[in-house]
Formats: sequence, structure tokens, C-alpha cells
Amino acid sequence: MSALSEFEEFLLKEYENIAKAHFEAQKQFAVFFRYYILFASVPVLILTTADKNNKVFTDNIFADVLFFLAFVGFFFYLFVINVKHEAVLYSRTVNGIRYHFYQNSPAHAAKIRVLPLDKTKPKYYNPFNPVLLIMIILNTLFTGLGLYYAGNKSIVIFIIAGVVIIALHIISNFIQSNLQEKKYP
Repeated sequence: MSALSEFEEFLLKEYENIAKAHFEAQKQFAVFFRYYILFASVPVLILTTADKNNKVFTDNIFADVLFFLAFVGFFFYLFVINVKHEAVLYSRTVNGIRYHFYQNSPAHAAKIRVLPLDKTKPKYYNPFNPVLLIMIILNTLFTGLGLYYAGNKSIVIFIIAGVVIIALHIISNFIQSNLQEKKYP
């Protein structure tokens, strides 16, 4: 194998750094999701520890807690999308560097390659990410239960609110992903 150029040495070092950053972003994504799950357990904690005869947690106060959790949960969701985008950006960078070296490699090297070379993959927008789906479901559930405990027991309102909350999450993910795609194609 021929000696590496100064640029290729730089690419290899960059590859190592970006790969580490990618794994760190993935770890951050997982850790933050654990915090979200802890955050989402607040209603269960309140329901299991509140004395039904004690009027500290009335239905209206519990509804307010649920609405607050849904509101803050939406911002958790937006943050997790940004962390996911960071990991995608790192993946794309690694793919681009890998592409450079595979373009200049012997033909048999392509036979052992498994990882992608396309720097436009993975896509930023992925509405079926399991973590994001769980957050959408919980935020929608908090809103729906908040409506229920606030005294609105109409199934129609519950369904409409659920559709609106789900749409808000999906649209915000789509918009953020498109903005990221334009910024880092």
C-alpha cells in the first residue's frame, strides 16, 4: 500500500474523532431518554403516593401537572431530535471519509465493505424512531389524561387533542429535519 498523503492522514484522524463523537452522541441520546422516562414517571408517582382523602392533589391540580409534563415533554422531544441529528451528521461525515478511501482502494476491498459510503445517508427525518415514538405516545397520553382530569370526559375532544398533539410532534420533527438537511446536505 502506498504512503498516505497529508490530506489522507488528516482524514484518518478526522475519521477517528468523528467516530468517537458519533458514539458519544448515541450514548447521550440513550442517557437523555432515560431521564425522559424518569420525568414521565411523575404521574405514576403522584397517583401511587397521593392520599385520595387528602385534597392536596385534586383532579384539577393533577390535570395541571399532566399538562405541564406534556408541555415540557415536547421540548424534551425537540432536544432529542437535535441529538439524533447530531449523530446523523457524524454518520454522514464518516461515510464521506470511508467513500474517499474506498474510491482509492483495490477492487477486492469492495467485497468486504458492509458500512455505507453514501454521505447523504442516513436520512435526518425518521418518523419511526422507537424513542421518538415513545415520547410522542407519552406526551399525547399526558395531554389526553390532563383533559380527562380537568373534567373534559368527551372522547371526541380526547381524540381531537391526540391527533393534534401527534401531528405537532411529527410536523416539528419534519421541519427540524428539513432545516438540518438544508444546513448540512
